[in-house]
Amino acid sequence: MSARSKRKSARSRIVAALTSRARFFAGGLARRLTLPALLLTAVGVLLWRLEMHVAERRPPEPVQIQWAELPDWLAEPGNEHILADLRACSGLTDADDWNDSDLVARVAAELSRPDVGWVRDVRRVMKIPGGTLRIYCDFRRPVAWVRFGRYDYLVDADGVRLPGRYRRESSGGSGLVPVVGVRTPPPPVGAPWPGHDVGSVIQVAALLERQPFSRQLAGMQLRRTGSNDVPELILLTDQNESCIRWGSLPGEEAADENKAFDKITLLNDMYEESGRIDQNSAFIDLTIAPDRVGISESSASAAEVLGVAAGEFLARPG
Repeated sequence: MSARSKRKSARSRIVAALTSRARFFAGGLARRLTLPALLLTAVGVLLWRLEMHVAERRPPEPVQIQWAELPDWLAEPGNEHILADLRACSGLTDADDWNDSDLVARVAAELSRPDVGWVRDVRRVMKIPGGTLRIYCDFRRPVAWVRFGRYDYLVDADGVRLPGRYRRESSGGSGLVPVVGVRTPPPPVGAPWPGHDVGSVIQVAALLERQPFSRQLAGMQLRRTGSNDVPELILLTDQNESCIRWGSLPGEEAADENKAFDKITLLNDMYEESGRIDQNSAFIDLTIAPDRVGISESSASAAEVLGVAAGEFLARPG
């Protein structure tokens, strides 16, 4: 055998010996590691099963709702029924457990449904130790009643219908202005009242509701005039047969008609001057520009001045 062959054979024997020794150590290491690993796995499984057993035997922790940052109008006495309605809309029952992992997402989704009505947006739902859910929402505030048929319906400033249907006599004393003369039927709760003219009237109602003289308004009547059925708004005061012609809906005024802001200013001026937005007159016209009103000095009734049948005002709220 040549010297070269001898060297190659020696290297082969060395590699074989090292490989065998490595396999020996690896097998021993594996044997040394396998037992602790199996023990740790077994302990983990036992602890998991114990936790599941305890969770199954643990009674559910009741869930309480805490409404955070409630607006003043919703926190007033007398509006507890709205909060009770919202609790019912949350989907929570006595069987719910505060420890459920999906509780926050589920309640947020339930309150975000359009047919809840009162909620514009769910900003946050969070768990508070002690079984409490703290909920932050933006709410829809009622600004007017819309009368249709025998019932009144609450709407917010966007014209969205709010929950409930009320008989006419039950809507008095709320401080909200009823809107009469609406032709389109009510939408589902959480949807805007259909009709551009209705939405415009509700915008005016939202403006008037914030004025110091709002208590002198008994209602708003949407009527249509001329062969083109042009909508016109009449404000009804709390003095019988006294009314104020508001005129065209916002954005639809003729060039020579006062705009909505001017009309609000005129009403405030008259209120500060005499304490009455109708100046104790049967009829006032706010449409005359620039920046003045027309006051009827005759003994004619408001219906006669407007040129309508007296029966048209039988729908007057009250």
